[in-house]
Amino acid sequence: MDDGCGTDGVLSGARTALRLVDQARSAVTSLGGRGRSPDGTVRVRVGGDGLVEAVRLRPEAMHLDSAALAGQVYAAVRSAQESFARQATEVRAGLLGEAAGVPEPARLAARLEEIQAHFARRMEEFGRSLDEMRRRLEG
Repeated sequence: MDDGCGTDGVLSGARTALRLVDQARSAVTSLGGRGRSPDGTVRVRVGGDGLVEAVRLRPEAMHLDSAALAGQVYAAVRSAQESFARQATEVRAGLLGEAAGVPEPARLAARLEEIQAHFARRMEEFGRSLDEMRRRLEG
């Protein structure tokens, strides 16, 4: 039942937002990023949690000095993370397209504050009415 302040709409929007967040979480955890070093000697795969799942070195990588190898590994990891981030952005954009009717969190919070203020005013009015009725009954 709506109280005239739009609480049903706010609650419905909040439920929709929570459902979309859950869908986004599920979709993102199923993603994975792949990357390789600039010279192609190192390949990396990251999972949906953003953590490195696999590192593969080509035999040529073993001929690099430690600083060069570290640089190639870093570049491959970074490339895999960027790949993952692009995919996650696409998932979020797709879900936000579905969420056209879902209010932004700041707007939702502002609306909830309005409802709370309205409720407080109504309770004050109710209290004054009760006080007035008590005065009439007493005297």
